[in-house]
Amino acid sequence: MPDEPLSPWPRFTVAYLSGGDLPPDLARQFPQLIVPSAGITGIAAEDKLLLVTAVDGTELVQLGHHLYGPVCLDPSNGQVVDLVTNRGEVVRGPLMVNSSLDQFVQTTRAATELFPYHDADPDADTEAAADALRAQLEPIDPAAWQVDGYWDTFYWDVAIGDYSPDQFEPPPPPL
Repeated sequence: MPDEPLSPWPRFTVAYLSGGDLPPDLARQFPQLIVPSAGITGIAAEDKLLLVTAVDGTELVQLGHHLYGPVCLDPSNGQVVDLVTNRGEVVRGPLMVNSSLDQFVQTTRAATELFPYHDADPDADTEAAADALRAQLEPIDPAAWQVDGYWDTFYWDVAIGDYSPDQFEPPPPPL
């Protein structure tokens, strides 16, 4: 079996998303949002803000997506939340990712800028690296670290070695 291609070295960038296609009340509330468009988290920005409905009927503003489904802003409380989909149908959520869009941007930026979390040595203490990472990220938004939440899962992924630097293309040399 051939080796899978490596992911690109994570870089943090933002996107400016227009709310012009949202219903008028939401378009006025969110004419444009600045959201992470790339980073270590694997959350990619949409081309524009979209309206989605959670299983519980909550209307959310989708700003991006990850492997399991949409990442949204809840207009009722300002939280960034995620949903899990199966074959295009929302099956779980919304669950909080961050308490606010600003904290989402800050946490994603910090998590990306702190990468790599350890060296590529197979004997690296990935649990200690995850603990050190959490100690730096958690103060940005302590409420976002709920058990089985987005950032808690990210922590455990780092702890088991899922974010080893050898899984990424090395960064380009400085100019």
